[in-house]
Amino acid sequence: MHDYFFANDRSGLHHGELARFVLISPLLSVILDEHGSSVANAAAITSALPAASERCFDQGYPRPLRVSLPAARALARRLLDQVSIEWLRENLPTWWELFREVGAPMTVTLRGGPPGLDRRALAGLVAEQQGVTSVVFDMRQPAAGRWEWPLRIGIPGDVLGQQLYAQLLSAHYRELYEIELLGQHDAVVDLLLLPGALFEAAAAVPHRRTVADAVLVLGRDTLAPRRAAVDLRVLVDRYRSGLVGVCDVPPDCVTPWFQVLMRELSHNRGLPDALFLARRSSEWASETGVASSFDAPAPLLFGDASFIASTRLEDAALRLAENLKRQSPGTPALLPADLLARLGLDPATATATELGAGLEHQLRNMRWMSETGDATTVVRLRRELENQLGRLDTEVMSPSRSSMDPRDGWAMSAPPPEMAGPMDDMPEAFAEAPAPDRGETRHVQARVLPLGLAPGSEPDQPVVLVADTAYRLLVHVGIDRGGPFIVASEPLDESSLPASTNGHLLKIVYCPLSPAVDDAGHRSIPAPMQDILMLPAAGDSAAVEFVLRCGQSPRDFRARVIVAHENRVLQTLLFTMGEEGVLVLHPENQFSPTLASPSADAPADLAFVVNDNPDGASGVTTMQPGAVSFLEPEGLKESIRRMRIALSTAVATDVGDTVTISSDANLKMMIMLANHGAMILQEISRHHPMAGLDGARRVQVVEAVDKAYFPVEFLYTGKAPMLDAKVCPKAVAALEDPVQTVHEACSHRNDPDFVCPAAFWGFQKCIERLASTGDQTHQLSVPEAGENRLGPFSSALIAASNRAKDEMKGPRSLPKVVASHVAKVSRVDSWKDWKAKVDKDKPDLLVLMPHSEESRQLPGIPILEVSLNELHASHLDEAYVRAEGAGGKGPLLLLMGCSTTFAETPFLNFVRRFNLSGAPIVIGTLSIIHGTQASMVTQQLLAAIAKPGHEVQRFDEAILGVKRRLAAAGHSVAFSLIAYGHSSWRL
Repeated sequence: MHDYFFANDRSGLHHGELARFVLISPLLSVILDEHGSSVANAAAITSALPAASERCFDQGYPRPLRVSLPAARALARRLLDQVSIEWLRENLPTWWELFREVGAPMTVTLRGGPPGLDRRALAGLVAEQQGVTSVVFDMRQPAAGRWEWPLRIGIPGDVLGQQLYAQLLSAHYRELYEIELLGQHDAVVDLLLLPGALFEAAAAVPHRRTVADAVLVLGRDTLAPRRAAVDLRVLVDRYRSGLVGVCDVPPDCVTPWFQVLMRELSHNRGLPDALFLARRSSEWASETGVASSFDAPAPLLFGDASFIASTRLEDAALRLAENLKRQSPGTPALLPADLLARLGLDPATATATELGAGLEHQLRNMRWMSETGDATTVVRLRRELENQLGRLDTEVMSPSRSSMDPRDGWAMSAPPPEMAGPMDDMPEAFAEAPAPDRGETRHVQARVLPLGLAPGSEPDQPVVLVADTAYRLLVHVGIDRGGPFIVASEPLDESSLPASTNGHLLKIVYCPLSPAVDDAGHRSIPAPMQDILMLPAAGDSAAVEFVLRCGQSPRDFRARVIVAHENRVLQTLLFTMGEEGVLVLHPENQFSPTLASPSADAPADLAFVVNDNPDGASGVTTMQPGAVSFLEPEGLKESIRRMRIALSTAVATDVGDTVTISSDANLKMMIMLANHGAMILQEISRHHPMAGLDGARRVQVVEAVDKAYFPVEFLYTGKAPMLDAKVCPKAVAALEDPVQTVHEACSHRNDPDFVCPAAFWGFQKCIERLASTGDQTHQLSVPEAGENRLGPFSSALIAASNRAKDEMKGPRSLPKVVASHVAKVSRVDSWKDWKAKVDKDKPDLLVLMPHSEESRQLPGIPILEVSLNELHASHLDEAYVRAEGAGGKGPLLLLMGCSTTFAETPFLNFVRRFNLSGAPIVIGTLSIIHGTQASMVTQQLLAAIAKPGHEVQRFDEAILGVKRRLAAAGHSVAFSLIAYGHSSWRL
């Protein structure tokens, strides 16, 4: 750390002197430039310590001190000769006392510095200096919310979180906060507490979207400085937080630590100051009466200055007063007499505007010295008012945000105004990039270098691969500048990334696809590797590095690069051999996971990228935040074929109103599917941590290439059932339990004598499937800001196969079912009329019940038949989905027919083609189903998603609920349902 300021540490300053040098560097620069005049010294102090309100000074609150680390470093470079160093050491005590007397107490914000700077050590040194109340490293986060009291505190619902929750339930000052376990529902909280180490907190993706104004990791941080900064940035992006930090609190000290934190916050301290006080054992003793000699290390905090300023209780109360003053004139606000008296307000106060004006005046007189006094009064005031007036946000919501539901993942309060001022050389993980130049597109780029090259001797042309040789592979995202870089032919689709002034953390996965010799001399497909890349708002990112191993045939070399954000795949690219033995990198797919949508799409716990290699073998890349693996499961295609037969047999025979989950057809089908599903899952688990597979709740499946299919819905978490197994007696109860606790507690969940549908992934996980987009001109229909809802539906278009003509008439017919949920329903009997109706009426719901088979005129091409009228797959395009030139979202498509997904030529499957032709969501079947089942499934789907008053859900959650209800009722068609589309869509 000394080396950063004084090259080769030639200063001889001890740690305390270094910290003081950093703190008074603004003053020293003036002393050097102005020869130390008293006027200049005073000006330097005034500049370094920005003026705050007189009320703040009167009450002794810390003054803000902002220090630029690069400026301090530049100053140190002027003091490298021995005479200057001696002069500095001789005068430093005097200057420090002058500075401290004027400035103390002070809260310190440090700005800039290189990625590898040990900020934990620097924060500790600065915090040890007399008069310093807290240390924070500057981080912009203009999207952060504002704190509101009572504080909403969230804790993850895992084992460690439950232990922490139990500890804090008995903590003091309960009237000041509300605490909840997270995991089952989307949540917006003021403070998120994460037990465990930093790397664990960064790797643990929440099951539901959580937005937290501040995030504190309570476990020890042993990561290297650069890696710690990256993991903290992960938390910022994930939770949209204005402050993130690591507080090394011993587990047996959590309760007193938390009590001190709440006590100091109630005394109107800002969050950093309260955290630095809460680390001291003397403060713990004052809460518990038990003395301790242990002080926790100084917290490592990154925060937005505007957000930190909002964490004082007085500021929240002032915003509440402003909110009340903005209420409509005459809005009543009746408060109990004792509360009015405690606030010093006139008992005649009867309206919100009067109350707001009175509260604003009285706040100037509050001293905030008793946690059971003024703080409790303000909290009680807010609760009383919200009981009468509803939710009171602390700032007026902008029009673009006012209609957002907090369940969509955004803080309820409006974001603070964006800060001004330069960011210096911030650490890479938090760096502020220059404003993006929209004329400069950025590409994924790579550079291959021989091992062992001396710095500066890198070749200026792309390297030609040599058989059985290992290389360094450097991957970055940036502007195409030519030279030795291998540049993807198409730019990265950045439209899918959320707006950010700080940039984004992207996961880069390098996945070899061709065999090579490893260090032990074995020839196999090398294991994939992943790393985190910081993509700035503009310009080039830094590079991440992998090992590229070329096999015995360079011309056959293949590898995939996967670009992901929050473990959701943005883009896949493929390395292949070009001319003259030089690699080329070309995009395969751009999936655009709609992260710019206001739905704030939840991260994926687990992602699968599925491909078939040139020999036809299926390959699966498995990704989670902390691990990545690749395998080509032997016999996967044969397993898929047999599972399809089992599905078709069961679904074809299981028709009628008396079906049950334990019918013979269902039992035989589940035993077959479970044996294959358990075998595939066991194979994956040999290469991947099983805990990461079991614990995943949100799963993304990306088909990287045509013909690729992975039966993730049939992966089975229990032991493979015996051939004479019975259906679990709790099967129906497990399916009807939305939180899945019945299955988790069932004694038969790992018993091979029983089979249970709740053990299949398709009935326990939210699954998002995205079809390969390839290099065609089609683009997936994805949610946009303000356009992420499908339904309630206003117009439906229906067509059906001649084989399903009986289902098109009568009181329970498909048209009647649809008409019970949609006002306008049209039926057509030909594909020509279908296309004309799509163009004229622009329906937002398409319902097809076709028959599919191979064309007799064009062998190898499947057709869809409605009313004896055929449509060849090769003719299907956007005109059959949406009107020409129509913008915005497309219609939801229910494709209930015979093998509409599992055609013999999967790359021509109709579900995928409809999805790529503009249908945002296509729900189809994996097997032949009966016409009565198609009508029944349509009824179930529309009942769940088409009523105007139903609870809006993410698409994958809604489909999971429908499938569980169908299976509980005994309908085996639930096993056959499959859907393509982004889970960000709301139904």
